[in-house]
Amino acid sequence: MKGQVFREFWPDGMIFSEEAKQFFLSDRNADRRQQTNAAKLIDEFMPLFNMLTETEQRAFLKMCNATLKANMRPFPTFENLLKAAINFFKDGQFARSFSNYIRTLNRIADNRKIRDFDLLLESTNRLFETGFLYESLSAKWKVDGESLFEDFDEKPRFVFLKTNLTGYANNDSTKIHFTEGAFYPLTQTWQGISGLVDFTRAGFEIGEMFVELGKYEINLRTSRYQADSVRFFNKIYFECKKW
Repeated sequence: MKGQVFREFWPDGMIFSEEAKQFFLSDRNADRRQQTNAAKLIDEFMPLFNMLTETEQRAFLKMCNATLKANMRPFPTFENLLKAAINFFKDGQFARSFSNYIRTLNRIADNRKIRDFDLLLESTNRLFETGFLYESLSAKWKVDGESLFEDFDEKPRFVFLKTNLTGYANNDSTKIHFTEGAFYPLTQTWQGISGLVDFTRAGFEIGEMFVELGKYEINLRTSRYQADSVRFFNKIYFECKKW
């Protein structure tokens, strides 16, 4: 089967495991290690696939076939798709929002936006596996806390109701405590509401000097953020001042 063109997944899912292996083998550039890891990935994914209802399985396969028409490759796209499904399960979101995730991927695939498809998968796996929203040589942003995936107004996002957000750049870091917000993978942005920024790195106790944020937004490719309002507290000299 290696090197042959794989054209379609059978819609009822009965032979998905074998078809997935055939699809991976169709990649002429994949080496033995990649194929071995892909086989293990399928074995890990299949119990989750069998947990889906028949309707959900058909939706998953419909999405896979739409992506094939958009020229999905076995590596890395299909590999990342299976990893994302497994990560949804490990994160506890499989029952809550995986079906919504599949509908979102199907919409993106129908529009033949394979770059957005890949970006969503890569961002999903990075978030679940490392906690990083974005990671590059110039800037990194990391969250802790649980999230929920939703496709709001056709803008996929992971919503955090309570989290701490930390940015890293130039051997320095900044942290926004007790915040909430949404991570938008396709634009690599974060939209937040409230939060506390302390000055402990400057030697002040967290209760002595801090800033409370209003609404704020971050371009995650940078280490900066913009807020519509802040309240500065310096309890050493005065109570608070609004800017």
